[in-house]
Amino acid sequence: MKPLPLSITSRRMAQRLVPVAVLAFVLALPVGGEAAALSLQTGPPRIDAAVRFFGATVDFWGEVEPGSQVVVKATAPAADVFVAEESWLAGFLGSGKVVVRLPALYEVLTSCELAVIPAEVRRQIGIDWRDSEAVREAAVARLDMGRMVPVDPALREEYLRRAIRWQERNGNYRLGETGLVLDNGRFSGTLHIGPYGPRREVTLTAYAIREGRVVEVSGTTVNLPVAFFTRPFGGKPEEAGLLAGVVACAALVVVLQVREVRQRAALRSRQP
Repeated sequence: MKPLPLSITSRRMAQRLVPVAVLAFVLALPVGGEAAALSLQTGPPRIDAAVRFFGATVDFWGEVEPGSQVVVKATAPAADVFVAEESWLAGFLGSGKVVVRLPALYEVLTSCELAVIPAEVRRQIGIDWRDSEAVREAAVARLDMGRMVPVDPALREEYLRRAIRWQERNGNYRLGETGLVLDNGRFSGTLHIGPYGPRREVTLTAYAIREGRVVEVSGTTVNLPVAFFTRPFGGKPEEAGLLAGVVACAALVVVLQVREVRQRAALRSRQP
């Protein structure tokens, strides 16, 4: 029996291998398509400032696997919060003030109601800033004649509570429940920074939640530029009042100067 030509043998081997290769390729394809990885991007900050900083807004967006819920947390490095003053004289002398080192910003936005997120996941993410390590372990000290001294441990929680309340009242700590727009794997939102918020660096962290647990985390950092007079001065009520006060003071100075010039002129005219 004569051996088959090489071309015929190669063709038969190829015919046998093609179905095997096609089957391997099909099995390697992910079921339902490839899931989108969690991503987070930010736009340029919009600064509201005239003679002083009035705040900033930052738009952000990203993608996540459809069917997931998203939580975005914005934080900033710690800053001093002065929360107590025993008396006017103590404050004037530089003593009696209690300084608490708290994150300058703590804002949380969610794509769903909090009841949908398991309590353990909420604690893991730090949705409630009171449960976060950065707030619980905040340094608390008393300013005494320019020196920082430890406070009474029995009073620490009270000082910390008052500092947190100050941050909440000034809009630095806030929760935006359902503050994210989530549609078919795409989410977006806006971060609002108040006049007493951070001026330099803000960190945004996105958490993807599926099946009652955090499955992906993505983060980015936004640097706030130092800017003044990003809009015409006098657009806010407090600016209008300040502008009116400056104009009144300037007018008073002019009136006093004119009066003094007239008095000097009258005195010169009486001299022989």
